[in-house]
Amino acid sequence: MFRADDFSCVYIPVDESPELQKAAVERYFGGDWAAFAETYFETVGGVAEKTGCDIIGHFDLITKFNESGALFDENDPRYTAAWKKAVDRALKSGALFEINTGAMAKGYRSTPYPAAPIREYIRGKGGRFILSSDSHRTDSLCFAFDRFEDEADVERLPERIRL
Repeated sequence: MFRADDFSCVYIPVDESPELQKAAVERYFGGDWAAFAETYFETVGGVAEKTGCDIIGHFDLITKFNESGALFDENDPRYTAAWKKAVDRALKSGALFEINTGAMAKGYRSTPYPAAPIREYIRGKGGRFILSSDSHRTDSLCFAFDRFEDEADVERLPERIRL
């Protein structure tokens, strides 16, 4: 079984492929997807503290291959507790949260990161959002922005991060 203190030198690519993600969860977490999520969100929750970043992106990236619950249950109480703890920690930094439509444009997901319940929680706690498509192509640069622009805080963003 995986121990969090052993994780400091192991990097798991969470967005490479579902096969690699499954193999990592088996190898390092004994197949316990909730433990994987707890470790992932513990890391994500501290990103702003460690880096001083202005934007927290790809918040729930571990769901990239989990459309319709293909890998794990996003309603699992341990999963929910893990992302809430990460959001609460990240909010202290004042960083914006990215609403990312990139996986939608590539056909991996039907909704952006973070998932709707996470966005609702962030908004309820006073968090702010910025839209991003994570695009490397002009044809998907603003993919589905029209569906989520009402959730972004364009008017309240500093001029330097408005594009």
